[in-house]
Amino acid sequence: MIIGILVCLFLGTICNTLSIITFCQTRTRGMGNGIYRLWISIIGQIGTIAITIRLLLIFVTKSSQWITCFGLDYVISVSIALYYSLTACIAIERTVVVYTHVLFDKMRSRSVAKIIIPILIVYHSLIAIHEFFQRRLFSDR
Repeated sequence: MIIGILVCLFLGTICNTLSIITFCQTRTRGMGNGIYRLWISIIGQIGTIAITIRLLLIFVTKSSQWITCFGLDYVISVSIALYYSLTACIAIERTVVVYTHVLFDKMRSRSVAKIIIPILIVYHSLIAIHEFFQRRLFSDR
């Protein structure tokens, strides 16, 4: 079972790395859509690494419960929320492109994306901070 999980996580890491390499090229970031996709790849890679570390800590050792419960779960929940928000930004931008056709301004789209992404990162990081105060560790004896 652990081998299957590690294979899936390894393939996810490869796919995210290839996506990051693809969207780091300037041609792919001509509109805000490419910038959102680059950040989706980065957030996906961070989430994949956090899930891999969490699963390895669960399977290998049970002593690092604090790191697993508080730190990694926070990173995973923030990365999932960011992933969905950035996907929604792509859908919104595509809808705007369809409705405006030729009048769509690519440079404005890029500048809006560069403003929205940090706002979303801060927003989701602050929204998920309540998890630190609501979680409690219990020891099984």
